[in-house]
Amino acid sequence: MASILLIHPGYTEYDEQGRIQGRLDLPLSDKGEHQVDDLAELLSGAPLEVIYCGPCESARSTADRIADRLDIPVVELSGLCNVDQGLWQGMKLDDLQRKNPHIFKQYQETPESICPPEGELAADAQKRIQKSVNKILKGKSPCAIIVPEPLASLIACSLQSKRLEFALLNKANQCRDLVEVLRDDEAVFEGKEFCSTRTSSK
Repeated sequence: MASILLIHPGYTEYDEQGRIQGRLDLPLSDKGEHQVDDLAELLSGAPLEVIYCGPCESARSTADRIADRLDIPVVELSGLCNVDQGLWQGMKLDDLQRKNPHIFKQYQETPESICPPEGELAADAQKRIQKSVNKILKGKSPCAIIVPEPLASLIACSLQSKRLEFALLNKANQCRDLVEVLRDDEAVFEGKEFCSTRTSSK
């Protein structure tokens, strides 16, 4: 498997307000732009060769800013559109928990079993994205995938063969919190470096 950085887009206004975004297409907020610029600086020495991203504006903007810094291409995959949260989209997470405590608890414990009203079942979303994920996995070079929650956690669970567990909101506070490393046994991300140990003495 290629070494992969899984990157959340920078914050949108909905992230800052604690609202569920789903497939709503929102731009980066001022905070999100600062997060991404800081992350681009953090990754400036990373030997990434391509960035894959979903079609939403926040993911594409995040990808473009990082790619410009690293001088690498961006490949947008329509199959990486976010999970459709249906009528939950736009709701504050606190309101969902208050109005539907039983459903909210079940969604946290067994997310694959819950489908938001007029939305998409998580298990169906996982099947839907598999073609795009398989395309990425065919590559042998270090790459990044930039998608929002809950799709990011869905991809992480799939690649790491873990039980489905994911968040509804981007909970990053610092730019480093936007990054998760999905790696083979020969890759490392420490400090400002992400590299393969096949070419590193570290």
